Amino acid sequence: MAQIKKSSSNFEKSAALYDNKGNRKGVVSKRKSSDDPKKTRYGVAIDNMGSPYRGVSDNEISTPVGTLDYGYDGDTVYAGVTPNAYAGYENNPNERGAYIGLNNTQAGTYATPNGNAGVYVDRNGRNLFDAGLWGNEGSRSLGVSVPAPVNNNYYGEIDTPAGMIGYGAAADGSVFGDFTPNQYIQALINLLRRR
Repeated sequence: MAQIKKSSSNFEKSAALYDNKGNRKGVVSKRKSSDDPKKTRYGVAIDNMGSPYRGVSDNEISTPVGTLDYGYDGDTVYAGVTPNAYAGYENNPNERGAYIGLNNTQAGTYATPNGNAGVYVDRNGRNLFDAGLWGNEGSRSLGVSVPAPVNNNYYGEIDTPAGMIGYGAAADGSVFGDFTPNQYIQALINLLRRR
């Protein structure tokens, strides 16, 4: 009777099919890269497909959506794909959120214990867009930040009857704007939120 044996480690999960004599017939696997945990290879291998003395052949094709690999090792043939797209989540004491990515661009959500929350888009680790609810100690601002060709820090404010409009730039190459409602609007928002 055929049997499926599963195995799991920090980086790989697999399920192999064995015949009633204990010979492996094939395997499917999912393996995370030890170099980049966002990269995962999905593969399949089939055993007893030819001469076990033909050696080893490894081939790879890079495509815009990922890397395809195929070949043989003795009498086992295999194929796999490592997609450029990935998804995951953060859940630690400093931040909760989820993200998706393709190649070097990542988009996601975040929430912090002090009440900051928002959405972002990064490329090559550089912020392209960040919008959300920012602040601490009870005062909250709605804000947005985008990259710009600036290399100095500055900040300005415009006081309006509804609240404070802030704007500025950061030396990391971004400009930002935010709106902090006055205490009466803030109290109304808090009251409505409790309902």
